[in-house]
Order: sequence, then structure tokens, then C-alpha cells
Amino acid sequence: MVGPAVSFFPAATPEGVRPVEWLHGADMAYRRQALLAEPCWESFRGYSFMEDLHLSARVGRKYRLVVTTGARLAHKELGMAGTPDWAELGESMVMNRHATMHVLQRRRARDYVKLVAYELLYWTAAQIRNPQPGWREKLQMLRGKLRGFGKLLRGKSPHRAYLT
Repeated sequence: MVGPAVSFFPAATPEGVRPVEWLHGADMAYRRQALLAEPCWESFRGYSFMEDLHLSARVGRKYRLVVTTGARLAHKELGMAGTPDWAELGESMVMNRHATMHVLQRRRARDYVKLVAYELLYWTAAQIRNPQPGWREKLQMLRGKLRGFGKLLRGKSPHRAYLT
């Protein structure tokens, strides 16, 4: 994971099993005691974005996490029934990445600069080349991201009670 909690899959290696600090959530399993020690936060809401990674980063502080680097899983759909609320999705991207930054102890001014740069500059540049979703949806998502940053500036994070 780099910058403001931007994640990448680990590279496949011949040894197969590799220790990691965090997990992507699609196909993972935990021992019961790990989830009892680090339960899911109830403050995550809306579209599922980074909750799995956030949970694994917290679990990884106390327990050993490993991946099987040769295994791959492909999502055939986003899992959203109907038309998503694109503004809500954009806001949750900012809020949930911010909460994950806290778990990773990335709380310096430069970490916040990276968050803004990633969510607004890099994301916008990447969307110009991406045909999906359409421009209307992209603008709504950008509006949600700006709304999310506004809430962070006003101290209105839904995760406020958990951030230490």
C-alpha cells in the first residue's frame, strides 16, 4: 500500500505463500479471535469501499497475514444493484481512504496532500481515459469527493469516533 492508502495486489512469487501487512477483501478468511479483537467498524456506510482493506490493516497490526500469491479472483460485476449514487460513492472513497490512512499511521500534512492529489488529480486524469462510467456520473462522483473533503475539513468524518 502506498501514499494515502492506495493498494496493489502483491506480485506472484514462486514460493506461493507470502506474508503481507494488509489484504484485499474479495476472498479472505480470518480466525475468529482476530475478528473478535478487531471487529468491523459500524461507521462504514454506503457503497463498500476499503472496508475490507481497512479491517485487514487493523488485524495485521496484531496477527500474521499471508496471501497465496498464485491465486487470483476476478469480480464479474461491481455488486451494485441498480444505479449507484455516484456522489455517495465519491464521498465514501475519500472518507474510507482517510480512515485507512489513520490505521496506517499516515497522518502528516504530506499524507493529506497525497490524499488530495490522488483523489482529485490522479483520479480525474485517469477518468479522462476511462470510458466508464459516463461524464455525468464522473462529475457526480467528483462532487461527492469534494463533499467528502469538505466534511473532513469540518471534522465531520463518519469514522470520527474510531479515529485515535
